[in-house]
Parts: sequence; structure tokens; C-alpha cells
Amino acid sequence: MQSKIPLAGTIPSNILSRMSVTSDLASRLRRLTPRQKVVLADHLWREAEAKIGPTAAQVSLLNERAAEALRTPSRLKPAGDAVRRLRR
Repeated sequence: MQSKIPLAGTIPSNILSRMSVTSDLASRLRRLTPRQKVVLADHLWREAEAKIGPTAAQVSLLNERAAEALRTPSRLKPAGDAVRRLRR
């Protein structure tokens, strides 16, 4: 099954050149196993997310959705249903 993540796979060379990544580092990144790449990507994502954080608008929207869920729990769907729907 092909990944639906737009940047999945090898790192495009134009990104590496714009980032001043050394050829040694680029070569080492390409040799990582798929699992190692996922772990690295997750680490980088979490690190960036911690520094950027959600915007005030995003926090407000999440609070609204949480309040709505508490007001009408009967409208909530099981997580498994959501996952199956996304995989279709």
C-alpha cells in the first residue's frame, strides 16, 4: 500500500540543497531503515510542534469541539469507525 503522506519516501534533493545539508548527512539519512526514518520524523515533528504550538484560533476551535462533545456525547463515533472511514 502506498503512503498517503506527500513527502514519504526519499528526501527530495532540492530540499537537502536548500538546507545546506552535507552530502555525508544526506547519504546517512538515505541509508536509514523505514522504521528509523519514521522515528526520526516523529522526533522532528514533536520538537517543531513543541516550539510552534497551536494558534489561539486552533485552541479555541478545539475547546469548542470538546464542549460540543460533552454536550452531545451521543453524536460521538468510536475511534475505530473513524479509522476505517479514513482508510477507504
